Amino acid sequence: MTDKLNVYLQEYSALKEEQKSRIGFRDNLLYVNLAAVGAIFSFALNKPDNKYALLVLPLVSVILGWTYLVNDEKISAIGQYIKQELSNKVSNEIKQANSTGADANSTGANVNSTSADVFGWEEYHKTNNLARILRKIQQWIIDEITFIGAGILALIAFREYLDAEKPLIHWIWWLELIVLIILGIQILVYAIAANLNSTQQSQSSSQQSEN
Repeated sequence: MTDKLNVYLQEYSALKEEQKSRIGFRDNLLYVNLAAVGAIFSFALNKPDNKYALLVLPLVSVILGWTYLVNDEKISAIGQYIKQELSNKVSNEIKQANSTGADANSTGANVNSTSADVFGWEEYHKTNNLARILRKIQQWIIDEITFIGAGILALIAFREYLDAEKPLIHWIWWLELIVLIILGIQILVYAIAANLNSTQQSQSSSQQSEN
């Protein structure tokens, strides 16, 4: 195995480990938000004096939702880098090693192999486009309900406590609603972009395999 190939494989292992950690952290944010929703609603509805706690929930949901979105983007970016960049580097290095006869026995790779043949699982588990699209839609709905729906529900519950003599509370209420809507739109835009990008990559990989 060449030094370059060894470096690329180490990079792959490091990236997959980071991706695994981010996936675990991202998924835990869903449970943290659900726990926060239960705790805040329970506290706020326990006594009338605790009603202002309802205004805390939208802030918590926005922070956790944005963190969730950023981590999801990084997870997808790692996958894209592996499929688009790293797999090409490894494939080219294997071809070069085989063509020069260097380390051919240890690599065991075909000189005609393409980047689509390297790290095949990155593409194989996404070959069913319809199932993948349905999963993306389901995940988008879950994300919107978990982070946006919970915050808006808290604002709706607090609406009856809005007092015309306290304009600051009105401003806070509307500001939180606007921020939630912006985050909801951002989640939708990201879901559409990620789905389109994934579809284009799958089609590109299929063409490479055919060639």
